[in-house]
Amino acid sequence: MRWIWSGYPHRNAAFAVALAIPLLVTIGLDITATLWARRILSESRPDANPDPEVEP
Repeated sequence: MRWIWSGYPHRNAAFAVALAIPLLVTIGLDITATLWARRILSESRPDANPDPEVEP
């Protein structure tokens, strides 16, 4: 089992990168989905407080 540890620093860094990339992609997709949802919801619903028409 010593061959597993032969390149320990490089393997450790590669393992960290291999874990970080999917995590960053997931966070990016989550932020993108949140921004899209906010934009779609703000476009589809009318303003909560439209300017009232004032009759003289």
